[in-house]
Amino acid sequence: MTISTTAVSDILKRSSVAARNTGNTRQLTTKLNSTLTKVQTGEKYANIAEAEYDGVGKKLSSIRSTLITNTNYLTAIAITQPKLQTQTNAVTAIKVVLDEFNGSIDAPGPLTKTQAADRALTKLAEILQRRDGGEYIFGGENNNENPLTTDIVSNNNVVDNQLTSNYTNTTEDMSTVGITDEISVRANRLYAGLPGIQEMIGMLHGYKNETDSVASTSSKVNDINTSLSVLTVSLSIDIIAIKGSNTTPSATDILNDQRVAADIELSNINGVNVPEETSAASALLLSIVTNLSIAQTRNSLLSQFSQILMS
Repeated sequence: MTISTTAVSDILKRSSVAARNTGNTRQLTTKLNSTLTKVQTGEKYANIAEAEYDGVGKKLSSIRSTLITNTNYLTAIAITQPKLQTQTNAVTAIKVVLDEFNGSIDAPGPLTKTQAADRALTKLAEILQRRDGGEYIFGGENNNENPLTTDIVSNNNVVDNQLTSNYTNTTEDMSTVGITDEISVRANRLYAGLPGIQEMIGMLHGYKNETDSVASTSSKVNDINTSLSVLTVSLSIDIIAIKGSNTTPSATDILNDQRVAADIELSNINGVNVPEETSAASALLLSIVTNLSIAQTRNSLLSQFSQILMS
């Protein structure tokens, strides 16, 4: 009987498949032995790649992801916390200017009304143009540009008896910074167009132009002080979220506790964990049995088929 070249080619092709199955079985057996060794001896994986080779690296990858996220949050806190403190200091500085001006109303000294108001406006303009790390503290969404577009000392922002923000183009920055999975704080609550700042500029111009009485000016000073105090409280809440209080753990403490727990889990990891390893070992064993069964069946069929072709 003549043997077809196609039949021979087919036999060789099938033999190649069988050889690959033998290789798969060998690789699976190596993985199984490695996994069982980890379960029996407590030997740790040298790295994630080694664990993933055995098919049990999920826990290690999860821990690594936790540590990366944790580091990102701690970095955000390191950047945000001093910025919040700088913002608080700026609001406090404005309150000092306001209190100083209020003192000149209660106990007039050598300064005229115009001089007292202009001194306060000059100091306010300086504060509104302060920078922190190259960014304007009162810049709002666009903190790369000077928030003042005009001289607030000489230009009144009261137009037709209405307060305006005609001295600035700033808009409020509503963005937030995540400091834990559950907690976010405002990146910056300050901008030159804040209602309290508009009121302060208008009040000072009204005082020096004598369009407001002393009593009216004093009442406005109190209202502005209240607005600035509310702003300070909001900033303090954001700082407390990071630094904590007597009754609230700090975000930094929460993150450090998570990092310690992850580090302990990572250092104590025994081939990831026994349940996961055992499950993986079971799956590997099933794969080996399946591969051996397929290989054995194919070899038997190929042998029979060869005999038929050669007869």
